[in-house]
Amino acid sequence: MLKKIAFSGFILIFIFIFSFFIILQLQKKEYNIIKESNTKQINMLITELNNKIESNINSEIEKLHILSKLITHDINNFPQYSEIIIDNNTESFIMLISHEGNIVFTHPLRKSFVGFSILSFPDIANFFIRLKKTNTEQISFLYVKYFDNKKLDIVNKTFISIGITAKISNNNNFYLIKFVPYNIFFDNVLKKFKNVLGESVVIYLKDKPAVTKKNNIFEYNIKGLKYFIVVKEIHDPTARSLKIHFRKINFLIILLASISFLMGTFIIFNLFASHKKLEKLVEERTGELSIEKERYRLFFNYLPLAAIVYNLKNLQISEFNDNATNLGINMGDNLNKLINNEKSLQEHLAIVEKEGHNSSVIYTSDKRIFELHTIKLTNGNKALSIINDITEQKSIEEKLQQAQKHEIISTITSGISHDFKNTINNIQIYLSLIEKDKENSQHYINTLKSIIISAKEHIENLLTISHQRKPKTVELTSEELMKNFIQLVNNYIPKNIYITYINLIPQSRLRIAKGSIIQAFLNIIINSVEAIGEKEGTISIIIDKEQINKQSFIKITFNDNGPGIRNDILKNIFKPFYTTKENGCGLGLTLVNRVIKESGGFMNIESTFGEGTIVRIYLPEV
Repeated sequence: MLKKIAFSGFILIFIFIFSFFIILQLQKKEYNIIKESNTKQINMLITELNNKIESNINSEIEKLHILSKLITHDINNFPQYSEIIIDNNTESFIMLISHEGNIVFTHPLRKSFVGFSILSFPDIANFFIRLKKTNTEQISFLYVKYFDNKKLDIVNKTFISIGITAKISNNNNFYLIKFVPYNIFFDNVLKKFKNVLGESVVIYLKDKPAVTKKNNIFEYNIKGLKYFIVVKEIHDPTARSLKIHFRKINFLIILLASISFLMGTFIIFNLFASHKKLEKLVEERTGELSIEKERYRLFFNYLPLAAIVYNLKNLQISEFNDNATNLGINMGDNLNKLINNEKSLQEHLAIVEKEGHNSSVIYTSDKRIFELHTIKLTNGNKALSIINDITEQKSIEEKLQQAQKHEIISTITSGISHDFKNTINNIQIYLSLIEKDKENSQHYINTLKSIIISAKEHIENLLTISHQRKPKTVELTSEELMKNFIQLVNNYIPKNIYITYINLIPQSRLRIAKGSIIQAFLNIIINSVEAIGEKEGTISIIIDKEQINKQSFIKITFNDNGPGIRNDILKNIFKPFYTTKENGCGLGLTLVNRVIKESGGFMNIESTFGEGTIVRIYLPEV
């Protein structure tokens, strides 16, 4: 094993060094490509430079032909027409020579030339003779010696001379020669290219320069003007930078290769040295895993509930503890045999596959009830389920609920009986008042009707609570509902409590079980009255409207200045059978909440201990 590791280490080092060698060769090739590209670019620029020179010469010739046409019939206006084609900012000038060789005009005026024979100026004379002989455009490089009127001295200048033959009046041949200073002519051309080539390009006229290894010479001849473009050895900054870059790379490669070799050797040595330590660690870890496996087996077997491991695909059980045998499980059984409800089991396992865990209560076809807690195992496509048979527990709970239901009915019946006694007493009082005060008998009769209606609604509420019948719903305005409620509530309000009522939306309509709602409201008022006790207090009822999730609700707010409710009591206030009253059954607010929900609404209670309680009821507006 160690030999294989060592051999692999040497192979890796070799591959590393060889890879860098290949990269170096590729970079050298890239450098040659860049250098070749630079050479092509220089050739292209030199060609463009020559084209520019030729274009300038053709432009000067074209200007002279234009001038010849202008002065054909009006030679005396030569100076004025010459202004059009000559730049006065330079030392260029144009000379008009007759067929006999006499200088007729110059522009700008050069007195040292006008009126003299061309033979007085040998260099110009030679150019004139060639021009006259060939009768075509000529271009030449001339040294001209003349007297400068401005400097009042004889000067010797180098010009590019461009000459053409012109037919002027009576078909006499005249000759136009333009003299452009050498430096101006070529500097204008070279200005663009010096930005690219710098001082590496030089133009030579007449004589070909000496050829060296470092010079590239390009020879051109345009209409008799022979010139040479010499490109000296160009030290391309990019190429020079690449050479330096490659030297650095070579150094780095050698350094990295050396470091890699030393590191590889060090690693291989450490691998040999660490092999026995690794073997020892593996042995220790194997022992620890055996201990962990034993712990898992003990934990699995001594779980207080049935535990099974099975395949999530075919549901075949592969492992189970002793408690699972009590459920009739055997090795290799299918989970469907125990959980005899395939649809519910598949829904349970689908969530396990998606989320990794799930808990469900499953009712089987053989009337058994199982709590199933499942987690997906990481090793393979398996799951672990803890199974709790709660069939007997559910049966006991149902019996307990039935007993509690009888207790609730007994408690409610006792309360209703008390209410009916009060109702009968009230009827007797108002019948007595009718006998004594017949003039106001109609008022007493109306009150008796309200008492009888309330008693009837008490009976309907009792039937609703026991689920023997559904409450009847009616559509009415909020004012119609509250008018009946306020009349009824006045019978429950003691003299020490002052009640206020404000309805901001009297015409808003709602559909409710009127009797159930009034009874629910009355329950809230009674709770406030009992909370305030014998001290002076106030209860306010405010009705307005509120939009919740784009739905309009009628909001009824009950606010009292009683002692308030502690937070530990407030969080349990809607739980059945939860009460803090000595003779309470803990169902008042539970039934109120249920009535509100059956009407499509909801309620909430807000209380500050020592300051009072606010109950808000929301019923949907029709």
